Amino acid sequence: MLKITWEKVPAVPAISNLHNTNTFQAVLATDGIKTFCLIQFEDGMMLWRPESRHPHANKALIGYHSGIKSSNRFFYNDQITTQSNRVRYRPDENNGKIVVGGVAKDMNAKGRWAFRLESNSEAFTNPRKACLNWYERESFPFYRWFNRPCPCSWLQGRFDFAYTSGHRIRRNGFKEPDVPGE
Repeated sequence: MLKITWEKVPAVPAISNLHNTNTFQAVLATDGIKTFCLIQFEDGMMLWRPESRHPHANKALIGYHSGIKSSNRFFYNDQITTQSNRVRYRPDENNGKIVVGGVAKDMNAKGRWAFRLESNSEAFTNPRKACLNWYERESFPFYRWFNRPCPCSWLQGRFDFAYTSGHRIRRNGFKEPDVPGE
């Protein structure tokens, strides 16, 4: 989990009245399968005014974007962004949304938004999490103190000599199993 708080932030680029600031908070949380961004706009502390921003600056948005321009899948702009400036610049005074898969439902809580940031199914298995769960479930014999958990990435496994490739196994007389589809 990562919690970030922006306190008394002026509009960017601010051209006048630096006293009209915003205070809000974002929390990124995951269990290794589902990932959420929770945003809270502090009640009465969203004080930006559209006229305090440069006339050609982009409009305030609430939502998320993956940064991949060609992707229609990983972005969402809340409907509040299409409303009047009075509504758009005061999310603390409006009911937030819970957004899953691009579908928004009213949260019935002022100034709070929750976004699910991935589309993993219930059957999804995170290999890193499965590996670490296995390690934690193992009994606690003396030798466990000296064992390392399995590598969590291909690169870590590549440079960890406790693991070997199929080519090395073959050279030592072992046959690799046939894996359908490879």
